[in-house]
Amino acid sequence: MNRIHVDIMELNAIKFSSYRGLMHSSQSLVRCYFSFIVRLLYWMLRFRWKLPHWKDLLFVAPTLNNRKALEPIWVHFSEDNYMVLYNLREQLPYSRIYFLSMLHLFDFHRAYCKVPEKDKPLVKYFFSDFILAYGTYITIRQILKKNSQLKVIVFSNDHNMVNRCLIELAPSYHIKTLYTQHASITERFPSLLFSYSFLDGLDAFNKYKTIGSIVGKVFLSGNPRFDIISRLKKNNGKAIGIDINIHDDIDILKNVCSYLSENVNEEIIIRPHPSLEQIPVWNDFSKAGYLISYPSKENSFEFVGKLRLLIANESSIHLDSNLMNTPSVLYNFSMNPVMDWYSYVKNGLMPICSTKEELLKYIQSGGKMDVERVRYYNAAFNTSYEGRVGIVIADFVKCMLQDIEMNSVSGVFHLHKDGYYCYV
Repeated sequence: MNRIHVDIMELNAIKFSSYRGLMHSSQSLVRCYFSFIVRLLYWMLRFRWKLPHWKDLLFVAPTLNNRKALEPIWVHFSEDNYMVLYNLREQLPYSRIYFLSMLHLFDFHRAYCKVPEKDKPLVKYFFSDFILAYGTYITIRQILKKNSQLKVIVFSNDHNMVNRCLIELAPSYHIKTLYTQHASITERFPSLLFSYSFLDGLDAFNKYKTIGSIVGKVFLSGNPRFDIISRLKKNNGKAIGIDINIHDDIDILKNVCSYLSENVNEEIIIRPHPSLEQIPVWNDFSKAGYLISYPSKENSFEFVGKLRLLIANESSIHLDSNLMNTPSVLYNFSMNPVMDWYSYVKNGLMPICSTKEELLKYIQSGGKMDVERVRYYNAAFNTSYEGRVGIVIADFVKCMLQDIEMNSVSGVFHLHKDGYYCYV
């Protein structure tokens, strides 16, 4: 078997840019290796080895948020003409990925030894992502070589491992790539390396320009995930909503909820991040009288549409809330410093409250939102294309399959002097 060079540090670059100083593991490297061997044995027993067959159009949507961004596009295609990569563990040959990664254990160790001491705990925290980068890269290369009919891959995530491998390898196999965001981006994201990028708005374009050189053509289209808004009505609700992400502290949440319950005579609805839905603590909150909004049962727009005001840590749900004309406020439910990764605070999309007392005062003031700021984040807002972005991108993809994609731009987009395409 030919050995190839795989730059696992570059494939995992976002770990260093986004989580340095925030994530670390105290476990030994030996324990990491042991855990990997256990998982290797598990996957070898399952023997998922066969390379999959893909059609000429592939949508990569392994998470709920990815699917929310891409489904408004793929619904405009016949099911016979595309496939969706939605479950990586089931649809990719993970026995092969683990086995090939095992063959590169010495390569990993050499790479690990070159990592600065301050970053080694971070590498151990994300050990699986780093070690499996070898097997993932080689396996994706084998899949693309087998699937010579594949013409277009559509992404809504530009930084998970499978996506990074597909993005890097696709040009070598003359496969076109298209990207649309699944959430707001930060300046810690990777550079844009797609044939075509359909971005939410000028905010995302400016951030990607700061990150580095942009490959391919960029369209400020707004996002398909916002299309649902045109079919929803705000309920003029009186509830206060609290959105919780994976970095938030449950004890801080409990403390804030208790404080607000004592001082605000309004219903409080808590919404956990999709990856936190299954933890049992939400049953405790429910028993204490709080309502729970589960992402698998209610999308974010339906959630914020029921609210008078949203409280959340750093999260793209602030934008969702403002798009539904629900004011929001940033409150830090963690011990980590607020980084303003999405620049929402900097650009005045919503304020930040540092204490419970400030938060209560803002809630009692009724909250406010600046409508003029919204379109900076969603280019389709208040245009004839609002609610139709999925159709716009689907038409473009159909033309990509025929190698005439720029034909679909006429009358919809024009080239701006700053190098991006915007609505006519």
